[in-house]
Amino acid sequence: VGRKATLVAALDAANLPEAVRASQAAGLDASSSLETAPGIKNPDAIRAFLEAAAALPPPPASFVWKGNS
Repeated sequence: VGRKATLVAALDAANLPEAVRASQAAGLDASSSLETAPGIKNPDAIRAFLEAAAALPPPPASFVWKGNS
């Protein structure tokens, strides 16, 4: 997967680091995995997911060349 893809899966705090490492996706969709029931968000799951995301290493710098800077 390239850096322009969005990873849509059952992402949560536990599997986020490996999913990002393996896919190198530029975006993530974790909506349903952070719910206790359809449409009901779990604040603890959201907090844990954001903490896991904040602990990820930064993405590699984009390649910049004359003409796309």
